[in-house]
Amino acid sequence: MKYLSKISNLKLFLTLLLVTSIIALTACAPDQQGKDDKEKEQVEKKETIVFADPGWDSVRFHNDVAKLIIENGYGYPTDATMGSTPATFTGLRNGDIDILMETWTQNIEKVYNEAIDAGDIIEVSTNFDDNAQGFYVPTYVIKGDPERGIDPMAPDLKTVKDLAKYPEVFKDVEDPSKGRIYGAIPGWKVDEIMREKVKTYELDKLYNYFSPGSDTALASSIAAAYEKGEPWVGYYWEPTWVIGKYDMTLLEDEPYSKKNGKMAMLVNSLQ
Repeated sequence: MKYLSKISNLKLFLTLLLVTSIIALTACAPDQQGKDDKEKEQVEKKETIVFADPGWDSVRFHNDVAKLIIENGYGYPTDATMGSTPATFTGLRNGDIDILMETWTQNIEKVYNEAIDAGDIIEVSTNFDDNAQGFYVPTYVIKGDPERGIDPMAPDLKTVKDLAKYPEVFKDVEDPSKGRIYGAIPGWKVDEIMREKVKTYELDKLYNYFSPGSDTALASSIAAAYEKGEPWVGYYWEPTWVIGKYDMTLLEDEPYSKKNGKMAMLVNSLQ
């Protein structure tokens, strides 16, 4: 009996403790719940900040860094809208997109200047002032690579116009009667520019302008040619891991305005 009595007293103590705890929690619950609801309401009231995703690696990296700071440091929700450079820039200008972390200003020079002058967008900063883009070739195509047993294939190749001398070096395997120039990514504004460049220099008579389909496919074509020591010519840009890994030479071209030759971060102006 004594033993059972001890168990009964313990059960009674635990029961009272549990009931007391429930009462205490119940009393506190509305305040805590109200606090949680208030914080949730404050977050929901904050507008979602929309980033542009034009599709290349560096802009996605910068997007992720900025989103991490905005979400965790300031409590604002974020989102991203994918699209081509013209589409995302239009979205920025119209207010559907808030931030474009990178854009090649010289590729959209006319509409870019119009948007700046109209106050539709604000240039916040310059991400890269040492960036470049254009037609590249592996350096061994021009200088050779003795360590790999590669002789110079186009020793006088310096400019885009000089490509007219070497279509047989960059022979298109699908059409051996012409050379192959790898173009920019379909949908990118620069793709239109590079196509027009090939026509302007009348290289279209000697070369096929080959569309790679994606930036991954374009990078893969460079890597495959470089590892085999084969000739390659086409569009690329820097800074990128490809240009960092492989020794590539940017062919000289007609000069452009340094004022617009930069990669900038833009935001939609406050309405």
